Amino acid sequence: MAGYIYKELRLTGINKKDAFILFKPGLNVISGPSNTGKTFIFDCIDFMSGSSIKLRNIPQLKGYTNIFLEIESNSQSYTLESEIANNNTYKLYRSKINNLNTEPEILNRKSDANSNDNISSFFLNLNNIGNKRIRKNEKGDTVNLSYRNVVKLALINEERIITKESPITSHYTKSTEESNLLRFFLTGVDDSNIQKKISTQEIQKRKGKIDLLYEFINNSQLDSNINITEIDEQLEKIENSLNNFTQNFNRIKKEYLSLEKEYKDKNIVFLDFQKKYDELGELQKRSYILEQQYLSDISRLKSTIESGLFMSETSISSCPTCKQEVEAEQLDVNQIISSCESEIQKINSLLTELKISQELISAEYNEVETNISKITLEIVDVRIKLEEGIGSELDKTLGTLSVLNNKKSQLIGIRDIIKKKESFSQSIKELESSIPSGKTNYPSLTADNLTKLCSKMSDILKDIGENKEVKYNKEIFEFEIGDSFRRDYGKGYRAIYYAVYIIALHEIMEGKSYKIGVPILDSPLVTYKSPKADGEGIEVNLALNFYRYLTRTNIKQTIIIENEEPPIDILKNIHHVKFKGNGDGFIPK
Repeated sequence: MAGYIYKELRLTGINKKDAFILFKPGLNVISGPSNTGKTFIFDCIDFMSGSSIKLRNIPQLKGYTNIFLEIESNSQSYTLESEIANNNTYKLYRSKINNLNTEPEILNRKSDANSNDNISSFFLNLNNIGNKRIRKNEKGDTVNLSYRNVVKLALINEERIITKESPITSHYTKSTEESNLLRFFLTGVDDSNIQKKISTQEIQKRKGKIDLLYEFINNSQLDSNINITEIDEQLEKIENSLNNFTQNFNRIKKEYLSLEKEYKDKNIVFLDFQKKYDELGELQKRSYILEQQYLSDISRLKSTIESGLFMSETSISSCPTCKQEVEAEQLDVNQIISSCESEIQKINSLLTELKISQELISAEYNEVETNISKITLEIVDVRIKLEEGIGSELDKTLGTLSVLNNKKSQLIGIRDIIKKKESFSQSIKELESSIPSGKTNYPSLTADNLTKLCSKMSDILKDIGENKEVKYNKEIFEFEIGDSFRRDYGKGYRAIYYAVYIIALHEIMEGKSYKIGVPILDSPLVTYKSPKADGEGIEVNLALNFYRYLTRTNIKQTIIIENEEPPIDILKNIHHVKFKGNGDGFIPK
């Protein structure tokens, strides 16, 4: 069930006695003379309902720092807390005012339709009227429903209740919004779905867009018989082919890379063999040169031996080196011959070792040469496979993949164009439908909307002794009561007729799934006992009967603030708070 009732209002401060007032379901009457805090109670409730107006700085308020308001909705207790001075935020406790042991939520005073962390959203959601929009002007502009607008139909202060202005619209600049607000509560239909009126310039702009969209569609150069389904079928086939060829490509690529690695590895081996071959060739050259040197040395030594033998047979000989003649006895020929023979023997030994080394080098040289020939043939074979075998297969597969991808891109492009045509066609329909064929008529508050409300007001007036029929004049947003408009009556009757309107509205709301709030009327029966009314007051019986009627209403809770006391016969059926004055008021002395 939507809606709520008030349970307690409390002011607190350091070294200050709590100021509080309790409320109960049904009719609550707060009575007493002036300056006892009755209207200040109204102001406090308004303040806790999101009003941006700070509380009046009355002398009695000095020392009080915090204000609390406990409400109840669907058996769930809520307590709102606000600082009196720094009042930009509220604390929300999901508990009774005497059991604030839970961590509070923080609610902003400023309304924000896009979040729930503000006081307006809190009350809107309690009343099941969140996320609603109300038309505010003849152009069709709408605004988010704010609870500060809703409370105008619940919290009626003493200045407003006697106003000559319409109860429905407080000011001509707000007449459209306020009348549509009432229409929403009476019908349950807000203005979220209305289309805003568009200017002639905007209409021409939209027609221009339509022409451009038609131009694109006509210039798309696509076969009109081609549709998305056919394109998607072709794309599916191409996608399957792409998958198959991609798999084959990956296999071939793997083989190609393996061969490529083999080719590189064999070239590395070839280079190693070639390096070895060159080194062995160089060794062969050097061993040949050494061999020739050995043979030359042997020949020279043999010549020395022959010369020595010759000199030993003659007395005079010449030195083989300097060619000077020497006497035979001066030479130790045998010694020279012996030395030369020994040297020849040594060189022959070295020559033998050299021959062995040459044979080994030659054998290794031939082996390396064979390996070079073998690896060269292997390299050629792998290169042929890379260039003419697997390589050719890879190129063909790549070519096929390229063709398939190009075809896929073409089909996607065609599909995009078809989708754009479809989207543009839909946009054309929307634009054409958005261009009004005639004058736009928005739902507004009519006499038919208020038939039930006027009937309810007539019934209440009859019940309290005012046998006057109530009608609604849509031209001036005003009620015609009897033979006069409400605005033309004295302030006493204007006040009670305003009160009857609010009570009738809230009685109707009790049968709906959404609510407005608790009606609080400040001085609805003004001057009904005043001896100086001078025609501005109302009859005593009318006032008392209105009190009696409120005890029989189906409204969950009603709060009346009045100077005079209610009739004795209803006291047992209501919650009556009586202030006497002289320190006996809302705020303790």
